[in-house]
Amino acid sequence: MVFNLEMKNNRGKAFAWFLVLGILTGLLMAFFPLLQDDNLLSLANGFRDGFSENMQPILGFGSEVAFDKFTDYIPFIFQYLGILLGIFAIQLGAKSLSREQSAGTIEYLYANPITRTEIYSGKFTANMLHYGLVLLCVLLVAFASAYVFGIHDVRNLALVLLQVFICLLLLGFEFLCVGFFYSSISSRASHAEGGSLLLFIAIALVWAALIFMGSGTQAIAAFFPFSALNPLSMAGSGDFQWIGMVANIVLGLIFWGLGCIIYKGKELKF
Repeated sequence: MVFNLEMKNNRGKAFAWFLVLGILTGLLMAFFPLLQDDNLLSLANGFRDGFSENMQPILGFGSEVAFDKFTDYIPFIFQYLGILLGIFAIQLGAKSLSREQSAGTIEYLYANPITRTEIYSGKFTANMLHYGLVLLCVLLVAFASAYVFGIHDVRNLALVLLQVFICLLLLGFEFLCVGFFYSSISSRASHAEGGSLLLFIAIALVWAALIFMGSGTQAIAAFFPFSALNPLSMAGSGDFQWIGMVANIVLGLIFWGLGCIIYKGKELKF
């Protein structure tokens, strides 16, 4: 019951996010054929090299990125799309629990023989499925766009997109867990999306500051999801940061567990 209700509530929002991300994906893929021109490629490389070594990773650039190779270009654009997907995930979670209390439908849920743990897990499963479907559809748009714009190496294209899918699925899982934790301590759905966006920005700013401060703090920044689950470093170079991945999965599970415990002991107003 909870699963179906949550799927219905967020269906429109998920479709709207897919439209936005799908259009952006198609537009970004349209730039790839232009980068086959030496002059435009030189311009792109010059733009990247104009930033300092500390700023380049913050802005998503790297000296090893070859913009004219789709195995680098696709992960490169998806690291930016991943930021939007992270916002989508954390906002899904942030509004999930508090919405029922604000809308007054929490009484309907508790009128049925269902525990708070079942409500929490049912909502999380539904929202994770929403996120996964949006991500999958966006990657299908990327696959179709890549083929239309001249990338016919289907095997390597599929492999790159599969690696991107793994990265961004884990990214969404972690931020969805953070969003549910935020929702468990909040009772006002009207502030959920704005508050969760501010939390996301705060996490990103801390990560950027750690990178900008130099090599002494970059080791800490490497465990943030923006680095550890970056599609460019994983799919582009084939360098899966297993320790960072596991650390982020564990952190996500901790936030999930804390949110569930808080929600189970929370005094709800009917």
